[in-house]
Amino acid sequence: MSLSVTCDQTTASLLFSRGPSLTTPAKMRTIIVTGYPDLANAISAIKSAADDYVTKPANPDELIRIVRKHLQKQRDETEYSQTKVAGYIETRLKELELIG
Repeated sequence: MSLSVTCDQTTASLLFSRGPSLTTPAKMRTIIVTGYPDLANAISAIKSAADDYVTKPANPDELIRIVRKHLQKQRDETEYSQTKVAGYIETRLKELELIG
């Protein structure tokens, strides 16, 4: 999903200062692409919710690399979670067989 918002730096900082739970669904990656490139803005974005921070004008190849990196992280996290859940279920089933 992509969202483009044109706003000043203060509004953008406020949007992301509320934390990822109010701005994005769980597991969704947030990549900030901004026309307000300063250190304070970058630090604020990363601390608040952003997974990455890119300044304009952005190099298309670099954007593609960043998006691919975060998609891979998301896939890895999903696979890890599924493995952990499957392991937990397997352990519980074995425990229940010993009890029953």
